[in-house]
Formats: sequence, C-alpha cells, structure tokens
Amino acid sequence: MNEFKQGMGIHSMWGLSPSFDLLSSQGRCGVGLGCSYCCCSCCCCNCESASDQKQQDINILLANPGDVRHVLHTLGRRHRHNHPRYKIHIFLLEPEIEILARHILQLKIFLDEHVPIRHRASLYLELYNALVSRRAYDYVEQSGKELGEFVYYEKRDGAGVSSSYPVDDDGQENKEEEDQEEELTLLRQLVDLSWLKQKERDALYHVFHKEWLHSDDKQQEHHVKVLRDFRLRGYYRDRYDCRHNVSEWDYYARVKHAAGIIHVDQWRKWRMTGIAYEFGNTTYDQQNLTMITTTQGTIKSGPSRGLSKDVKGYWLDILNGPYVSHGVEVDSEHMYARGLLEVLNKGTGAEQYRHHTVEVAMFNLMDFMWEFKTGARYEMKTQHDIFSGLVSIDNSHGKETKVLPPSHPQYPNSEESTESRQRKTALHDDGITIIPLLGDLDNLLSKKKKYQGRFDYVFLSQRVAQWFGSDKFKSILRIQSPPPPENEVQDPHDRRPSPSPSSDCHPYPCPCPCHYNVQHRNINAQVEVESGKFIFQIKEKDQIALYERIKNMAEIQGFAEIPSSRKNPNTNSDINEAPWNKNTFLFQATP
Repeated sequence: MNEFKQGMGIHSMWGLSPSFDLLSSQGRCGVGLGCSYCCCSCCCCNCESASDQKQQDINILLANPGDVRHVLHTLGRRHRHNHPRYKIHIFLLEPEIEILARHILQLKIFLDEHVPIRHRASLYLELYNALVSRRAYDYVEQSGKELGEFVYYEKRDGAGVSSSYPVDDDGQENKEEEDQEEELTLLRQLVDLSWLKQKERDALYHVFHKEWLHSDDKQQEHHVKVLRDFRLRGYYRDRYDCRHNVSEWDYYARVKHAAGIIHVDQWRKWRMTGIAYEFGNTTYDQQNLTMITTTQGTIKSGPSRGLSKDVKGYWLDILNGPYVSHGVEVDSEHMYARGLLEVLNKGTGAEQYRHHTVEVAMFNLMDFMWEFKTGARYEMKTQHDIFSGLVSIDNSHGKETKVLPPSHPQYPNSEESTESRQRKTALHDDGITIIPLLGDLDNLLSKKKKYQGRFDYVFLSQRVAQWFGSDKFKSILRIQSPPPPENEVQDPHDRRPSPSPSSDCHPYPCPCPCHYNVQHRNINAQVEVESGKFIFQIKEKDQIALYERIKNMAEIQGFAEIPSSRKNPNTNSDINEAPWNKNTFLFQATP
C-alpha cells in the first residue's frame, strides 16, 4: 500500500473518474435534486408561488477534483437546463496554489475564442503531458502574463470589472491590451477570486508571473523531465531498468479490461515519458511548467537537519495516467459518436477498438466547446471522422462556425443573429460562477463558519473520500426539515390562486413535487464520491472493500444511496456494471 501511495503522488492534476454534467440531477425548478417531472414545461415551474419566492443559490463543491473536467462538461451543457431564478456557484477546492493556477489556465483555454476549437482542444489535452510542444510552451508563458493581471481584477457592484492596465495620454488602452481584455472577458465573468485571501492571490500571481516564465535555471535543476525521472526511480527502485515490462504487465492485468479504449502503446509511452496525448508529427520536447508543484519536506542532513522546507518537484500520479478524465466515455447520443467506441472482431479473441482514447478525448472537448459557443450539439457529418462536424470556417475570425437554418430544432433562437447568440453565451446572466478555494477540506468542516449549511451538492475525489466519515461533514450541507405527508400538497393558509396548466404539461393538478418544494425550500443535499473503478492498480476485491467502506460511512452519517438520474454514457468496458463498479457513488442526505 505504501508503494501504491508513492506511485499515486501527493498532488493530482487529473481525475480518476470521467467527466459529467453537474446540473444533470438538478430539476428545472432549481430546487431539490433529480425531479423526474422537470423534463417538461411543468406548470409549477412558472407558477405564481414559485415566482414569489426569494432567489436562492445552488452551491456545488468539488473537493480535489484534479482538473476542471466537470466544470467544462457543465458549461457545455448549461443551455439544456433552465434555472430562471437560481444562480449556480461551483466551488473548486484544491490544496495547492499551483493546481488552482492550472485550473484557471484550463478555463482560459476553453474560453479563448481567438484559437480555433480544434487547436483549443489539442492545446488543452497537451497540458496533461509532462513534455509539451513549443506552441503550448509559449502559450503557457503568455497566458501567465495575462492571468497575472487577471488576479487583481475586481468586480464593482456587479456593474463590470475594473482594469489595472495602464492607459495612454488619450485615455485609450493600447491595441495589444485591448486584445487581452477581449480574451479574458468571459473568464472574468465566470471566475470569482474574491473568496481567496490576499496572500493567496499574491501566491497565485507569483505562479503566473514567475513560475511559468521561461528561464535557463528551470531548464536544468527543475526540469520536469528530470523531476519525473526522480519519481520513477524512487517508485521502481530495482525494477527501474525493466519498467517497460512492468508497464505492459499492468496494462494487460487491469487497464485493458477496465478501459480498453486506451491503447497499449499510448499507455506504455505515458508511463515511460509522461506524454499521454500526441497529435500528428508534433515534437514534444519542452517542459510543462504547470506540473511543478511544491510540498513540505524535511531537511535530512546539515545544521538545519529536521527542519521543514518547501520542495519543488513532480509530485503527481505516475501510475494511472490522465486518460480517464475525457478519454474513456462519450456523452453523446449521436450514432456516429457511439461509433468511436466500436470494437472490431468481437468474440474472436482478437478484439480491438477502432479508435483510441486520444480521439475520444478530442471529440468530447470539441463537443463541450462547440455547444458552449453555439448552443447546438456537436455532430459528426462523416462516420469515424471526429473533425467532420467542423463544417465551415468563419474567415473573418479564423474560427469554426456551424450554420443552422432557423427552422432547425437545435437553432438556439431564430430571431437572433449568429453573432448575437455567441455574445449571449458570453454574458453572465445565466448565473454560473466558478469560485476557486485554497486549502484542505478539513478547513471547511471545522474552521470556516461561512461554509456551514451552504452546499447542495458535494463531489469528493478519492483523495478526500475519507472525510465523508467525519462527524462534521454534514454541517456544510444544506439540509432542512423533511417534507409533509404525501396528501398535503398545499398550505391551507395559502390563499393565492392555483396555477393553470400549460398546454404541454402533465394533466392538472400537476404531480410535480417541485411546486411544494419551491414554497417550503425542501432541499436534500447530495454527495457524490469517486469510486475505484479506474484506479488501475487495485484489484477487484479492493474495489468492493472500498465501496463497502464508503457505503458504511454514508449510513453512519445518515445518507442513503440513490441511483443517478444521469443517462448512462456510451462505454464498452468489459467489466459488468456491478453496484461497486460504477464511476461514482451517489448519496442523498436525510434530515
């Protein structure tokens, strides 16, 4: 077990579960979770009793997610959810400032419309490599300079953003600064840094403006390739010279059955070099500065022996790989998308996937980016060609755009122009805010009163799953009194007229329980815990033991396991979907 922990590393920059839409279990009313009637235009969603209620936010906490995969998935799908009265706050909690800085960089890439979608997706995936291309290397440095200015932007009374850029004598910003302003507009609207302390924002600025800058010193002592090799030597020890064979053994013993879409050559190259995603004939020979993190170490010799010291290094996972976040499942119902997981030669003993994990990850990211930009779902025009959905080019901006007729069912708004719809997606009136937080989950449970009773949904990665059993864990969840008996559907003192049914609603009276929940704020918080399905180094019996342990903690804390309301993504895993073999375990709190 100590060897396993050593291989998993201290910090994480990718997840151990595939991405999913955080709002997929939120009802259209924005109250409660998993309302089965909110898929229609239910009359109670627009009833007078609902509109009279005070607006209440939906707060989501992601504890040590490793990356922003769930956030990107949610942003891409956000137009499918109707939350007319509720603002959605997504809190990203990470233990190290370097990881938060990387999250913000990933969000910037996702929102950077100056880069075509195809290049944005490949650039985003390159950041999972220990060695990147020169293009990505320069992009990280330039983004660090821009994000350094972004750190000290502050919103004023919700009216906009104050600029710290210098202006010329005429009061006009330079052209280059205006371009930077335009690139960061969406990021400023989505990300709220006001929850960070001033010293944390200073540390974030230091990462952007100092740690990510190119220098000769970093090329030698702190080169990612050298630091990762130290980790490999410490993990393999006497097996270092045969690590190639060890990697192949691990693949066929577990990876192939759990995620066969990952090709053995891709897996082997990542374990050996840290390069997971390769595109074309690109050369990957530049270090990824975003992967260098700092941890507390102890001086072992000299006059300062025994004292603690911050140590820079490659303290990330060297066992599982970054493929699971985006590259093992496809969240699309289109028949061509399902073909990305097609298995050839079934039943012959020589089964082989037609595509591989890099193609799946590229499709998923382009799908999120496309839908976020246009409001329409990304669809391939040619089978087995993931880029065939990029059907036309807007020459004025050099970006892919999809032209839909006004009568098309996925046309966002037939009365608006394409440019108007794209600008509308940039506005913050959809109510989604991303809030980075620095620290351990223990701080939220014991030291921060402002987080008590705040969250409607909490996602726990495997690195912090043990806190689910804490006596203080339930204190951060928003839980209220239980609902009344089923036959009590309305307050007898409520003299307001009953809502009239809409034409496309269920027969009146409406059976949707959200009508009562809107009036009484009956919110049942949910907790989702990452499973061990994609921890490739543990055996089946260990996965079962992990599930039983999490379930036991839930029962002690008063949580009940519930089925997820999400549609099952397309996957071709050879392992049956046993209760202990899900991607995540979903629990609902009881009052």
